[in-house]
Amino acid sequence: MSFYNENYHTAVKLLSKFLKVRDRASCEVRSFFISKGYSLQEAELLVEECIQRGIINDKRFLENFVYSYQKKLYGRFYIEKKLLELGMEETQVLDFLDKIPNQTWLEICEDYARKIFTKEKFSKKEIKNLIQKLFSRGFDEEIIFFICKKLNLNIKFWDEINESF
Repeated sequence: MSFYNENYHTAVKLLSKFLKVRDRASCEVRSFFISKGYSLQEAELLVEECIQRGIINDKRFLENFVYSYQKKLYGRFYIEKKLLELGMEETQVLDFLDKIPNQTWLEICEDYARKIFTKEKFSKKEIKNLIQKLFSRGFDEEIIFFICKKLNLNIKFWDEINESF
């Protein structure tokens, strides 16, 4: 890398500040360098160097990111969307998320549902609100239906509610 001397040291200083906030994916680091005036080729070389030195690691980033959003009680599809918006490769994201057992998503969904609904009986409108919140947090229909049944919510009108989404 011909620009290694001064540019490399400048890049390392910039990156250390960028990484202080949280772990980053290689796509974020690449975009960061480009935004700081580095060419795409220079950014690629810097990212490769960071990967080789273990400074950035997409697998570690995925684990930390997903864990963080799971702790905030978000579902698979919300997390997937966020990762793709960051610029992660779709196959990498899907491969990682596919390895997470469905039981994990069920438990997260149930935790969120129990957190926002604490009483015993709910009106049709309250159940519809709950379902809407669960969809917006990235849980799929099958998981939501299962959780509603587990919480003994009256879901006799499931088809009617589901059609409104």
